[in-house]
Amino acid sequence: MKNTIHPSSWNNFVIGDESLSFSDVYFMYSGTLFEHSFRITKDTEASLEIVDFLLIKVSQIRPSYKSSGDFKNFLFKSCANRSLNYLRSEKRRRAAQTEAMRHGDYVLNSIEDMLVTRERFKEAMIAVKTLPQGMQSIFIHSFINERTPKEIAVLLNVPETSVYTQRSQALKRLRLTLARH
Repeated sequence: MKNTIHPSSWNNFVIGDESLSFSDVYFMYSGTLFEHSFRITKDTEASLEIVDFLLIKVSQIRPSYKSSGDFKNFLFKSCANRSLNYLRSEKRRRAAQTEAMRHGDYVLNSIEDMLVTRERFKEAMIAVKTLPQGMQSIFIHSFINERTPKEIAVLLNVPETSVYTQRSQALKRLRLTLARH
């Protein structure tokens, strides 16, 4: 049986009947989108994440297309692009790891180096605690918890530009504070 969207279901999706139409679209396209993504990434978990993200994003933005063929083309093109972006980021991560190993960064530090590093970290954390509360939480989420500015903005319910500004101001203040020590 060929997967096609019933015209009334298609109209519901474009107009906004969220629960029924999203499940229809998810049921009809998730399997083939997964296969499409898996052919590119060769990673089951990444492909599942890509497909789920894509279908949820599409249900949120509700692009309007005149035919289901245009919509299907959009889905598969978006899936391929996200899969290729995943491969690029994975390639960069592996290259960075290889480079670090090549330069001997994986060699254990001496005890003195470890103590100095630990002491510097303690000084930095004391300096972080002197920052204003909002700036401090943005700094911790950004550099210690390694979250993106977009994630921090959603988490703290602030504009993304505010996250960038607060983060750069925090870095300036910390540089000045730590330079005195």
